[in-house]
Amino acid sequence: MAHDYRPQAARVSAPRPLVLASASPRRRALLKALGLSYRLVVPRVRERHRSFHHRPQELVRHNAQDAALGLLIDP
Repeated sequence: MAHDYRPQAARVSAPRPLVLASASPRRRALLKALGLSYRLVVPRVRERHRSFHHRPQELVRHNAQDAALGLLIDP
């Protein structure tokens, strides 16, 4: 018998309301698949892209910080 690896929404809960600070359709689809409700707010910041000065982990962290700060400045 094949195992169903799709997430079970009944097992997923968020302790606080989620704010999705992204225009990514994939991220919205993932939250929907998990059965989570969220508020979509797209920050007005430009994401940094590959740079020779940043490792991938640093680039992701910088982009997330910029998006969060963008929401504080321009909610």
